[in-house]
Amino acid sequence: SLGIQPQGAANPITWFKGYRYYGGFEYQRVTGGRISVINVVDVEDYVKGVVPYEMSGSWPVEALKAQAICARTYAVRTTKHLSSYGFDLCNTTDCQVYYGTGSATANSDRAVEETSGKCLTYNGSYIEAVYHSSDGGATEDAENVWGSKTGYLIGKKDPYEAMTSIPSYQYTVTYTSAQLTWILQQKGYSIGNIVNVYVSERTNMGNVLRVTFVDSAGKSLTVARETCRTIFYSSTYNKSVRSMRFDIS
Repeated sequence: SLGIQPQGAANPITWFKGYRYYGGFEYQRVTGGRISVINVVDVEDYVKGVVPYEMSGSWPVEALKAQAICARTYAVRTTKHLSSYGFDLCNTTDCQVYYGTGSATANSDRAVEETSGKCLTYNGSYIEAVYHSSDGGATEDAENVWGSKTGYLIGKKDPYEAMTSIPSYQYTVTYTSAQLTWILQQKGYSIGNIVNVYVSERTNMGNVLRVTFVDSAGKSLTVARETCRTIFYSSTYNKSVRSMRFDIS
C-alpha cells in the first residue's frame, strides 16, 4: 500500500473529488483490481466530517452534540469492513455519511469539540448507536428488527415527528402479482404464483413484525422482523419498502 501524509500546516487539508479532508490518505489494493482510497484520520476530525452530513450544521448545537456522541460511539465500536476491505468505516449510509470538513459549520465543529471523547456505553461496553432520519411515529425494539435483544434499543412512541414537515414522508410502492412471485423465487423461496400478501402481525409500537404471502395453491410463506422490509427490495424493478412501518392494501 501507499500512504500520503501532508506536512507543514498545523492541521493540513487534502482535496479529493471536490471534498476536503483532514488527516492522510492510504491507497491499498485489497479486493482485486481496484484501489481503495482510505482517509486515515483522528476520530474527532472524523466526527467533524460526519455531523454536518448526517444532520444539518445549522441546527441547534445541543442537537448537534447528541449527533456527535452517536457518531463517535458508532465509529469506535464498528469495524465491520476491516477484515474485508482494510478500513474501519465506509463513507455512506451503510455506515455513516462522511465527506470531510467542507460542510462543517461553527456549530457543528463546536458540538464535536464540546463533547470530545464522549461515547455511549451500556454495562461497560460501547452501544450500537444506530440512528435514523425519521421513524414514522415510533422506533422499535432491536429484537423485533434484528432478532437480538439489547437493554437500550427499546421502541418508543415519537410524538414530535408529526410536528415537522419531512419530504416524501408518505409514499406508495406498487407490485403486481407476477413481480412479487418473481422477487420471492429469485430470493430462493419455494412459492408459487402469489395471489395475496398481508401484514400478519404487528409489534406493540405498531410496526410490521410478520408478513404473509399466499400462492394460488394455498401455500403460505411468512417472514419476520427486518425481512418484512427487505424481502420487497428488487434492483430489477427498482422497488423497495423503506421501513418496517407500512400498510398493505
